[in-house]
Amino acid sequence: LVFCSLMPVILLLAAINFFICRVVYGYLTVFAETKKPDLGGAFWPIQLRHVQEGLFIYTALMTGVLLRRASTSYPGAIAASTLVFQVISYRRFGHVFRWETLPLEHIHQDEDYDKRRATRHTYEQDELMEEPPPGAGKAEGASSSSAAAFVGKAKKGLC
Repeated sequence: LVFCSLMPVILLLAAINFFICRVVYGYLTVFAETKKPDLGGAFWPIQLRHVQEGLFIYTALMTGVLLRRASTSYPGAIAASTLVFQVISYRRFGHVFRWETLPLEHIHQDEDYDKRRATRHTYEQDELMEEPPPGAGKAEGASSSSAAAFVGKAKKGLC
């Protein structure tokens, strides 16, 4: 971006470079690389942040070029004033767009969201289950549910 603004002939060299990289990395991605774990889409927002950081560098370089080559400092000042908008946009991207977590309200409003069907009717955590004493059966009212055991203890005042 910087070099094509200063010298458009560089575009030809960049096109050749991108073609060679496309062939090489196309082969490497499909045939030579091992499968990597998925990070859940973390690369996209990081790339967007890097593009914004690159715009800071581009604006600074173009401001310097305009201040150096222009007969007055007005074009450089106009280019430098874009840094105000860039700083606001950069801070807004970090604070306003929430990509790591989705608020619960958005899930409830989503009409295409299908809740996963339960694989069991109840959930019982094995570590919290009490083993009934020997000889105690269902006839005496003992339950294998940890919730029932907790309620039973609460009634006796043990909790």
